[in-house]
Amino acid sequence: MALGALGGEAQAEPCDSELPEAGVPVRAPLAPASFGEQPAACGATTIALRTRMSVLIAMDDYYGQMHAGAGVTGSILLPGGSWLSAELPGFDYRFAANATVEDDHLGLSASTLGYHVPVPLGERLQLAPYGRVMFPTETVFENAVRYGVEHGISMVGNVTPWLELMGGYALPLRLTTGAHGHTQSLFMPTMSLDLGFRPFTWFEGVGGLSMRVAPGEDEAFEGLNPRVALRFYPWRSSFIDLSGTFPVLGRDRTNAAVGLTLGYRFGQD
Repeated sequence: MALGALGGEAQAEPCDSELPEAGVPVRAPLAPASFGEQPAACGATTIALRTRMSVLIAMDDYYGQMHAGAGVTGSILLPGGSWLSAELPGFDYRFAANATVEDDHLGLSASTLGYHVPVPLGERLQLAPYGRVMFPTETVFENAVRYGVEHGISMVGNVTPWLELMGGYALPLRLTTGAHGHTQSLFMPTMSLDLGFRPFTWFEGVGGLSMRVAPGEDEAFEGLNPRVALRFYPWRSSFIDLSGTFPVLGRDRTNAAVGLTLGYRFGQD
């Protein structure tokens, strides 16, 4: 990928942006604890409160579903440039209605821990291979536990001082083990590409696409997901992120998934 030929101005490395969130793709809340969601390609020490909600309304089938939750996420920059990321267990609310039957559940969400390694490729491009584990802290299952492992690569590149390109792939494997020891697996490779436009020091708009597939399933194409984020920076070290994704095509019938993130980055002058 030759980003060096794009844009003629001299500029800093892709992770040296003046904004608190360099190299962060759209936060697309379609999976538990951000598992399978493309992580940041730049390391930082951050803490954030993240909320999310998804809605599925199938009028023809007289079926509807809502999923809402909130939790604390963060990352810690380590000596040498690598970093840890984590999402702690938070609250998780689910509501489903099928014709005249309704059911809801309030409990704890899943949690994750990841390790990321920066790989700079010139002055404008950086890759960040990572591995992540999902822990079985969810309480939505009465007689089962869900956990998982994931690896992938995130990417960030400076196209111009006010345009950044983000993307990569994720290979999450989720495992659900029942009371009798039987385990079901779901492998869902995901690819994404986002473009961030930052015309002001207090704002960035990000838009892009992601694609998910589930090899081995009867309907292997999970979905094509247009997505968008609006990010505001009230002061230099804080950020407000409004994100949304809207699956089209594929077997995922979710109408929309949206989220609000309020965060702070430490150690930025």
